[in-house]
Amino acid sequence: WGNPQSPPVNIAPSVTWPAWFGRTPPVQLQPVPNVAEVPLPALDVDAFESHAQANGWHYSGSVNITRSWLTADILQRTGINVTNNETEVEPAGGVMFVDGNVEIASDMKIIGSIFATGDITVGGAAVLSNPTDYPALVSENGNIAMGGGATSPTVNGWIYAMNGSVTASGGASGAGIVAAHDVTVSGGYQVGTFVGPPIISPGGGGSSGGGGGQAGAVQLLSWVR
Repeated sequence: WGNPQSPPVNIAPSVTWPAWFGRTPPVQLQPVPNVAEVPLPALDVDAFESHAQANGWHYSGSVNITRSWLTADILQRTGINVTNNETEVEPAGGVMFVDGNVEIASDMKIIGSIFATGDITVGGAAVLSNPTDYPALVSENGNIAMGGGATSPTVNGWIYAMNGSVTASGGASGAGIVAAHDVTVSGGYQVGTFVGPPIISPGGGGSSGGGGGQAGAVQLLSWVR
């Protein structure tokens, strides 16, 4: 084990060796401090909110995205009554901002990005297709939950809880990065691959986390805790 005058020192909080292991190296037992927590990169909340407001897709208070909700929303915007037949929600500008919680019913299809200040719940069989360069689902202060069903929800793009947790279960699937303070995956959840540019906030803002419009971008390649 090296020069007897300067033997190697293995430092660990505890060490066990198998019974058959011989000539155990010298070990120095001492507490090993935890690695300092690295904060998750913040997105420019103000930039996303302003972008949604400018395009008429900002909601104050919690929203339950169902056929009935969409019928009422279309009637208010266009004067057309679609009698609960529509299931596709496609926000102008690509971003729907909700100052509250968001619940997406199982038969709804979202085409774009949803940014909420509270919780986001995606029902089984719901689909979120995100053609923008923005994250698919972002919660500023809440949690994101993706439930399962006979056919499971699919999400394309980032699933990002900036200050909360992400729970994916029941065979749900996502093609992208899942990031949160705590991530729970169960029931056959599948994470696909995501190759794309860094996330840039509307208007060119990056990771300022508020205040709007600072230059820069957020690129999360891997997150392991």
